[in-house]
Amino acid sequence: MRKLLVIAAALVLVGAGSLAWAQSSTLSGKVISSTTGSLVIEDQNGERHTFVITDQTMLPGPLQSGSYVSVEYNTAADQSRQATRVSASESESELPETASPLSLLALIGMASLGGGAALRYLRRS
Repeated sequence: MRKLLVIAAALVLVGAGSLAWAQSSTLSGKVISSTTGSLVIEDQNGERHTFVITDQTMLPGPLQSGSYVSVEYNTAADQSRQATRVSASESESELPETASPLSLLALIGMASLGGGAALRYLRRS
């Protein structure tokens, strides 16, 4: 019974970390328009992106057209982008996103190795 609980706990931790990593994204750009329910920004490539604003969206205050923002969002099942947090930026020149998912993959790998070692130890005892 104890072995089953250890396996279930390890799977839940790995699955929850993978799910949170896969759903949340960030996009930066210049505000084109902002209404009560939506936000449209233009990224550095000139592409426009529309986000759904809800009561749960954290906003820095009124968003002015032409200001630069960074939007954290989740993609819904209907492919709409639902903003979770909007942060104001000083200008268009922000640091590039150079972080990679390799550290998360390494953490998941280490958790898998640890789970395997724990199972091996429990089987021998």
